[in-house]
Amino acid sequence: MTDRTCLEAECTRRRVARGLCQKHYVRRTKAGTLPPRGVDRPTHHLMSDVDLAGRTATCSICGPTTIRVRVGRRGAAVCKRAEKRKVRSKNAVATRNNGRLKRNGWTVAERDRQSEEQGGRCAICGLEKPLVCDHDHQTGFKRQLLCHACNVALGFLRDDPDVADAAASYLRRHAA
Repeated sequence: MTDRTCLEAECTRRRVARGLCQKHYVRRTKAGTLPPRGVDRPTHHLMSDVDLAGRTATCSICGPTTIRVRVGRRGAAVCKRAEKRKVRSKNAVATRNNGRLKRNGWTVAERDRQSEEQGGRCAICGLEKPLVCDHDHQTGFKRQLLCHACNVALGFLRDDPDVADAAASYLRRHAA
C-alpha cells in the first residue's frame, strides 16, 4: 500500500495536497517550492502480492483489495475499485440526465414520446440538437423539448412572454 504520510523527512502527518501535510504545504507554498502536481495521486492501480486463486492483491492506491483476472491478458489482475470508478464515469452523463428528468417530473418514456412527436427537433428553433425537457418553474407544468440554447434563453427572459416579445421587436428593429 502507498504510504499516505507527508513527503517531508521525518513527518508522520497525513498528506492533504501534493504529497504534503497541511503544515508543510503552507510553508512550501509561501516559499514557492511546491512539488509538481500529481505526486500524491498515482494514476495507475499497480498490483503486488497477487493471489490469482484467492482473487486478492495489494493495490498501490487502494491497498488490500479484490481483483478481477482479465481473460486473454496472461492473468493480468485488475483492481475492482479502479474498475468501479471507470464504470461510474462512463454512466455519469446518463445518470445525471435521468436525475434531471425525475426532478422536473418527466419520465424517460414521456421524453421519448415527446421527442418522437417533435421529430427530434427543438420546439423553438427547429434544429436537430440534443434536447432538454422544458418546464414552467412556477407551476411545474411540463412544456416541450428544447435545445440547450433555447432553454437557457427562456430562463434569461424569466419565462415572461412580454419580455420575449420586447426582445423579438428589438431584434427586428436592429436587423441588418
